[in-house]
Amino acid sequence: MPSKVDQDEEFLYEKHLYSVVERFLTEKKACDEVGSETSRPFSLNIFGGTIRPDVFGLKNSRSKNFTLYMAEGKNTFAGRNFDICKGQAITLQRFADYVYVFFPHASWKSITKEDKNAIKKECENLRLGLLLVSKSSCNEILEPVMSSLVLEERKVFAKDKICNFFPDFIGNEERSDYFEKYSEVAESIAVESYDLLDGLKQTFTNLMPQKKSAIRHDIEYGYELYLGSYMKKGVIFLSMFPFGDEYSENGVPTLRIQRRFKRSVITKKNNLETLSRHLESCIKKGTIVDLGGTSYYYNDDYTAKEVIDEFLTTDSPELSIIENIKICGINKDEIEKNVETKLKDGLTFFNKLS
Repeated sequence: MPSKVDQDEEFLYEKHLYSVVERFLTEKKACDEVGSETSRPFSLNIFGGTIRPDVFGLKNSRSKNFTLYMAEGKNTFAGRNFDICKGQAITLQRFADYVYVFFPHASWKSITKEDKNAIKKECENLRLGLLLVSKSSCNEILEPVMSSLVLEERKVFAKDKICNFFPDFIGNEERSDYFEKYSEVAESIAVESYDLLDGLKQTFTNLMPQKKSAIRHDIEYGYELYLGSYMKKGVIFLSMFPFGDEYSENGVPTLRIQRRFKRSVITKKNNLETLSRHLESCIKKGTIVDLGGTSYYYNDDYTAKEVIDEFLTTDSPELSIIENIKICGINKDEIEKNVETKLKDGLTFFNKLS
């Protein structure tokens, strides 16, 4: 049976590595724009074809002196995977200042010392950085050297592709048709939504235990911009949905705070009692409770006990408490004050859990 560490480092698919590398670029390289093939895909034109970086990050994205990082990965070193990965990374060097290759830490441990030295030497000669990824962190084995292949116009082109990214509108058919016809309206709403969340970033960063936060994108359930702070007991997200989401019937721009608690934390006896009391007060304030598949809305007739009993019958790994913050017709100072109050309340509850 593999050890706990080995289990933590196993990755079934390459895409499972991406979010950890995104977080590395945010926290260790101070990137304020990050994305990946799964969270924010885009393509670049080259030699009559296209390439799609696995992960990318922009540092100082609003400055002329921005820095562009890209990364290419595989889920194992075995066979030709390293050679394929380094070839793809070399192509990315035509667009980015710094390029990494990344692999699971478990795969690194499985190869010989001679192979490790050869891989590091080759990366060094090619100016490539090397990252080893576990489920909770990235280990930078080798720092990249600034690419000698990148041309300024290609770099600017790549930045424009990233910063002007606007996914196909996801929503009901009627709204989708509207924004397809009036794409400038959709883009204007998206830009204003981004600016609002960007203005709240300092408040979020100052309050959260994780001090570096970058705005990220998600398009799985709708167009979402979000800030996240990851803690041992769970995660706190501040999210902006320019066109609403699965909880929004009318599709209006929605600002929301989501507190996501790990099952292993909240199922402790003392914590269940604390959660029950907290949910009772949340229900009165118009809170949504998500059990990872089943959602309870504030206008439903339910009790905190019923929610917890339902959660204990599921195998959901987490429970989320979701609060919407009114923004339409509200000035930004008042929005910031409301966000600060709700974030502080959320952190207070996190700290009550053992």
